[in-house]
Order: sequence, then structure tokens, then C-alpha cells
Amino acid sequence: MSPFEIFYILLMLSLLLFWVPIFRSSVPSNGLLFVPAVLGVLACGYEIYTRFILGPKVMGPIRVDILLISVLLIIAYALGASGLLQSRRQGAPVGAVFLVTLIIPLLAVTGLSVQWWKIGKETAELTALIEDQNKLLFEAKFRDEETIGRYFGNLVSADKPLVGHWRAVEGRHPGRLVINDEGKAWGFIQCQDSECLLGTGEMEGTRLTLAHRMLPSYHFEVREVSPQKLTLVRIEEKPQTAASPPKTSTFVKEAPPVFSTGEQVENLKYLGSFSHLKDHKQHITVTQLWLWQGPEGPLAVMVHDTPVKGRKAEFIHAWNLGEGRPTGNPGEYAFTPPARFRQVRAGLPVNGAIELTLEKKSDGTETLVLVEKEYLFDDTIFLAPTVSVQKWKQWFHAVLTGHFFTWNVPEVLPG
Repeated sequence: MSPFEIFYILLMLSLLLFWVPIFRSSVPSNGLLFVPAVLGVLACGYEIYTRFILGPKVMGPIRVDILLISVLLIIAYALGASGLLQSRRQGAPVGAVFLVTLIIPLLAVTGLSVQWWKIGKETAELTALIEDQNKLLFEAKFRDEETIGRYFGNLVSADKPLVGHWRAVEGRHPGRLVINDEGKAWGFIQCQDSECLLGTGEMEGTRLTLAHRMLPSYHFEVREVSPQKLTLVRIEEKPQTAASPPKTSTFVKEAPPVFSTGEQVENLKYLGSFSHLKDHKQHITVTQLWLWQGPEGPLAVMVHDTPVKGRKAEFIHAWNLGEGRPTGNPGEYAFTPPARFRQVRAGLPVNGAIELTLEKKSDGTETLVLVEKEYLFDDTIFLAPTVSVQKWKQWFHAVLTGHFFTWNVPEVLPG
């Protein structure tokens, strides 16, 4: 239970104290006292239902409702405190009941206010980090000519006018479009001081659909194309009327941007991805380690998750294990463990395999042999910088925040 929830429950329960002065004959009647008293009862009933009846039926509930209810409870307390002070001016005796009814909810309100401030601060920090994440991922795709070729493929074709890097001069969705000679496309839109991926897709004749796992899909039709100009018409789900003509975007072909102009000296070497699958009755545990060799030791990113068989797992989290430190055992390194582990140790690859030891806080120690195999992969790994350890650490600190891998979990373990 988070500190916010603790203060929320304390405030909810402390509002029930307002029933005491209501029923005391020595306290002058005041309608404002009923506001926190009644709302406290309603909130308690709602919380019991949500937490103990509805809660077990929902997987991983996100209690956004607490934010709204806590505001209502604070307003109710302010009204009740005003009524209590009015009763005091009308001659109600000052005693323990008066002080307890006034002060205990005030302590809860103060605690909630502090938590609100912390949430606001953390939200601002997270927003800045996500903006940095978007900028890093966008600029990494256009890091240099070699990366552009590896990531997007061939962007030059004499007989396919659609192929190339296009920048919008009219319209905003997308603001940038990249189409390779195999018909695969990437669309980007402006976000803050950088650009974000709008979606990816493939040309199907003159039709293009850009899809994103977290955003709605966008559908386009090519209206006009020449070696230097492209016009797309957005296909809306609802039919267009005379009052709302089709939305068009006009692009001009130009060379893609390049963000790293100097020669890049690589100080890290990517060693590969190593994996292990463990079969359970209804689940599969996937353990995957991405490994880089640095000047002083290896660096690693790890996945260790147990999704349900036969489904698409959307929220597989990866941990940045950082730079390994020698353990004293030949060829073995200790990495920064995630919260639920005491230790994570691994060796360097030998004959295409590595030995990984996971010392868990609750389930003991497990040693796995990971073979060179990749089940999970995306841009965060493909575009990771290898210029320096510092750049690598900055990259994964930003790009893994709020980021999840997806995996189509097989029904049975691959042979």
C-alpha cells in the first residue's frame, strides 16, 4: 500500500469522527457537520466494495478513482471544520472530542497534500524523461548513414518514386515519412522539441496504413506521386462531407537528417542476446540477457518474466543491469540486481552460451544456461549506442522508463 493510499484511508476513516459532535447535545446543531460525516460513510462503503469485492475480479487495477475521491474528502473536511468552528463560536465546549475531530483529519489532509506534491514532482520528472526518450529514439534512427541503412533499409530506387525520405510541407500527420524499396514505411509526428513514431506499415498498392501498438491506426491513399513530390489523402472511418473535405498531406523528398556528424569511435562491442525458456503448466518463463563488452567489463539488460502461453504479452519489462563487476570467480561478473533479486551474476559467452545466476529474495537461487537466441527485440536494443559506457547508461536509463517489450508467447516450447 502506497503512502498516498494510507493517508487517503486515514482521512476517510477520520471523517467518521464528525458523527460524534453531531450526536452530542452540548454541540449546537450545524448542517455542515453532516457533509464529512455522510461522505465518510459513503466513502468507506465504496472502498470496502472496491477493495474486497470488485478488486479480486480485476487484474492489476489502477486506482485512478482515489485521486478524485481524495479531493472530495478534503473539500468535505473543509466544510465540516468550518461547521465545527461555527459551533465553537456558538458556545460549544472545547474538549478532546472537538480537538480530535478537527486535528486528526487535518493531519491526514496534510499528508495527502504532501503526497499530491510528490506526485506532481514525479510526474514532471517522468514527463521530462519521456521527452528525452522520444528525442533519443528519434535521433538514434538517423544517427549516421550506416544506422539509417541498417534501420530503414534502402531508400533509393530509380523506378519506385515512393521510395525515399519525405518531409511534410502541408499537413501534420505524418510530418515525416520514410519508405524503403521493399514498401515498408515509417511515419513520424512532432512531439515537444523532437519527433515521435506515429506508426509503421507497408505499402499495399496505393494504400498505406500506419499502425502503432499504443495509438490508433492511420489510413492513407496516394493521390499523387512524382520523384520529388508526394500527396497523401487520409482515409477517415466516417464518410467525408462537403463541410469536412478530405485531409491531405503534401511531402517533398529530401535527404534524411544525420545527427552525428563526426566519426564515431565504438568503445563497446555487442556480444549478442542469450535466452532460456522454462515450461510451466499455463505459463512460460522467458529469461533473456543482452550483453555488451565494455573497456572494463560487460554491460547487460535483462528480461525475466512469466507470461501466459498462447497469448500476446504486451507488458514485459526489461531491467538495466548496468556494468558488471568481477566477483572473484574466474570470468564471472555481478550486476546491479532488480528490486526482487539479491544478486544477478553472469559470465561471458563460451561456445555460444552463458551461465546466469539469479539469487531471488523469496524463491532461492536459480542458475540457468542461456544460449544465443533472441525471442524479444525492439528499437531500444537495436539502436543502443556503443560509443561509450556513459552514453550506453544514459540511453537505457531513458529508453527503458515506461517501456515494455511484446512477445507472442507460444503454446509449447520451441524445439
